[in-house]
Amino acid sequence: MFANIGNLYGARSYEQCLNHYERTPWPKTRRQGSQPWDFNQRPLGDKRQRHYRIVKGNDFFDVYLYHTRMARFYAPMPDGSYCVEYTRHDSTTSSQFMWRIVGSAKEMKLTTVSGLAVIVPVSYEAGKTRLWFTANHRLDISRSEHQQVYKLVTSDEMKAWRRELKQHLSVFTEMMEITVPALEIAGFESKYGIWRHPGKPWAGMPFDVANTVRLLQDFVGPDRMLVLNDTSVTHLRSIYEACVSFRLAQKDYQQDTTPLIPANITRSFLRQLDGILGHKSIRTRKAVPLPMFPTSLPRNWMFRP
Repeated sequence: MFANIGNLYGARSYEQCLNHYERTPWPKTRRQGSQPWDFNQRPLGDKRQRHYRIVKGNDFFDVYLYHTRMARFYAPMPDGSYCVEYTRHDSTTSSQFMWRIVGSAKEMKLTTVSGLAVIVPVSYEAGKTRLWFTANHRLDISRSEHQQVYKLVTSDEMKAWRRELKQHLSVFTEMMEITVPALEIAGFESKYGIWRHPGKPWAGMPFDVANTVRLLQDFVGPDRMLVLNDTSVTHLRSIYEACVSFRLAQKDYQQDTTPLIPANITRSFLRQLDGILGHKSIRTRKAVPLPMFPTSLPRNWMFRP
């Protein structure tokens, strides 16, 4: 969904909605085949654009984008405090509408009554993000609420499996770490050629590397550990060398002159094995609830575990 919303009236508060509602006449006429306007509705722009509208309730105004209620502004209380409900949508038009028309965002940065800067994640469900503000527009967290958010972390089972895998391959990785400085000095380039997107980790994995990854899956034992033999070790060496080659290409792309750290190459190598070996019987992630009204949010936060 994409549209030009530059000509729409801003509806960022109850007062703005009331002002626009009172000065905008009710669109009585309509085009043939179009849906008529209800008496309590007013367009935010052209009267032919019914998908941009405000709707008057008993003591509130709703702001709609198509069928989504993007905001509900309640009438202020006698002490000047007021309540607002925001809703989120991830389309391009919705993001612009939130920012330019409603005055919200997917992650709203607000200041509490005590002066603390917090982040409020706006929910996809109407009514789940209900915020109370004081007369001076400070967030009152004692009366406000938002949907519980979580962050994904590595599960205990996955951590145990990684430790076991690291121990299982310790002799191999120690031997490969010895070769890293020599490969860097020689300007090593693996047989897999040039990485297509060295600025983004593993975004441009060459076909031969991906094929080696698939071949290695044939050597996974019943205990989810690799069966080590000449063939599997050859595949492992190819993947480890690919990690070295990629890191050298990445250093060149970033104009990084620091030497390679063998332990970091090993860490990258082991991360690749996470996906190679497959953990259908292991719960790789777990959701940990975050505090309400956090001061920061991790990159991988989510609403439902």
